[in-house]
Amino acid sequence: MKKSLDFACDGGIFTEGYQAPDSYPAQKLPDKTVINKPGYAFAGWYDNKDLEGEAVTEVSDADYTGPVVLYAKWTDPYYYVNIPASGVTVGSEVKLSAEAYGLYDQETVKVIIHSENDWNLKSNNTLLSYQLREKNTNMIAGNDVSVMYLTSSNNSEEKVYVCEVTGQLAVPKMIRKIRVISSPLRQRHLHRVRYLRIFPLPSNPVIHS
Repeated sequence: MKKSLDFACDGGIFTEGYQAPDSYPAQKLPDKTVINKPGYAFAGWYDNKDLEGEAVTEVSDADYTGPVVLYAKWTDPYYYVNIPASGVTVGSEVKLSAEAYGLYDQETVKVIIHSENDWNLKSNNTLLSYQLREKNTNMIAGNDVSVMYLTSSNNSEEKVYVCEVTGQLAVPKMIRKIRVISSPLRQRHLHRVRYLRIFPLPSNPVIHS
């Protein structure tokens, strides 16, 4: 026998066209993809007004016996940028992805790339120039140019770059990393910087002009 299920959204609004379950046992509770509160990130459902204990992920007859009201929990907005932890070899592909939750309608998180060694890389006794070329568009990543824009309606993005050798220089440098930087989110968030290590070719490369 199905029993009453209701949601106290605390200012949150379900996505247009989505119909939340009104009884349980419920196959799936609404998640962060179908509920939104501008300026806040959804943090789960709780079966008490004080939002204490563990978040509820399922409502079944084994745990509840009467009408159930679930209360939405909201937290400060957050975002993160994923880059390979083990580094990238010149000639291989690198995948960058980013997600943001709880943004206001007019709020944007920008992800930029900056090469700390001016796109130069030492391989043995040779200094190579390299670049990151976006696989789908062939656009070259430039220093301090935004490569991703995250908004409340477009809150996730992924791009694949190919790390390519483009030339040979005379003066050696040792720095081998670029920064992937996401912009500050309001005043309570600082710049978040992640380092992506770029490794040289394993042996003396052949440079094609």
